Parts: sequence; C-alpha cells; structure tokens
Amino acid sequence: MGRIAVLKIGQGNFEQGFEVLLRISTDDGRLLTEIEGNLLPNPGIEGFYVSWQTLFRRLKMPDRQYNKPQRDFEDGWEIDDTLPTNRSTSDDVEVCRHLVRDLESQMKKWLQPSADENWQKIRERLGAELANNSDEIRLVIQARNPLLWKLPWHVWDLLEQYDVGIGCALPEFTAASSEKNPQKPVKQSKF
Repeated sequence: MGRIAVLKIGQGNFEQGFEVLLRISTDDGRLLTEIEGNLLPNPGIEGFYVSWQTLFRRLKMPDRQYNKPQRDFEDGWEIDDTLPTNRSTSDDVEVCRHLVRDLESQMKKWLQPSADENWQKIRERLGAELANNSDEIRLVIQARNPLLWKLPWHVWDLLEQYDVGIGCALPEFTAASSEKNPQKPVKQSKF
C-alpha cells in the first residue's frame, strides 16, 4: 500500500518565514503522522527566482517575430531597436545559469535543518518515510503562493536520495470519491 506525504505550507512569506504542516497518510486515507513546524525566512529565494525568470524571458524575446519594432536594411536583416546590443546572448545564458545555481543553493540551505526544532522533526520523519522502501510514497507540496510550486524542490537533500514523485496543490481541495461522485461520461469533440 502506498503513502502520501503532504507538506502544507501555510501562512507566511519569504521575509518572515512560513508555517508548515507535514501530514503522512496511507492511500486509503488512514493518518500516520502529523507534525507542525516553520520554515525560516529566506528572502534570497524570491529574489533569485524573479531575476532568473526575468532574464530567461528576455532571452526568448528575440525569437518572437510579431509586435516588435523592426528596421529593414538592404541586406534583409531586421534588428529590434529595443534589444541591448552591447551584450551577447551567450553572456545572458551564462548569467541565467548562474542565477539557477544560486536559486538551487538557496533552496538547499532553506530546507536544511534549522533553529526550529519542529522543522527538524518534519525532516527526520519525512526522511524515515522515504527510507522505508517497502511502500511507494508521493510528496505533495500544498501552498496558496504559486511561487512555492515553481521552486526547485528536487534539490532538497531528502528528495535527491530517493525516487519520489512530487506534485503541487492548493491548500483546500476535495478528492473525488468514485462512490459518492460517479464520473460523468466525457463528451467527445469532433476535432
């Protein structure tokens, strides 16, 4: 029988930290563990993520051929007047890679043991569950803040050691039961 570990990240932000709840249950819904804790503040994570995404999106802009101001030259070249011409794309790609490494490093530090003893209990219990290879375990990151879903959770030292499926969900959801909510047939479209 499989197990589901839900890491519910509640109230908070990167400047003040987040409330966290780990809930581990069996596939049939039997609760095995519930531990509360806190993730300490780490404002660097949000900054690295925003910087990386901004640069990454800017890297992709030259590929877009619509809605760009353009000049035509005799040789057929078109140049976007809004693009900086003093930097090479390879420089931007290297900066983007550096930002990703910094973001991953910040993420690893954030998820390490901390001064909050309950976060340490969460880490230890999740680590023990992951080490128990007899059952499959899935990890769900539940958070209202969508930025938390986009972070590189795969670099967490606990998850790097084990083959764990990771998913994300809103804090409030209702699981559909096949007995209570029979599924309606899906209409097929003629496409």
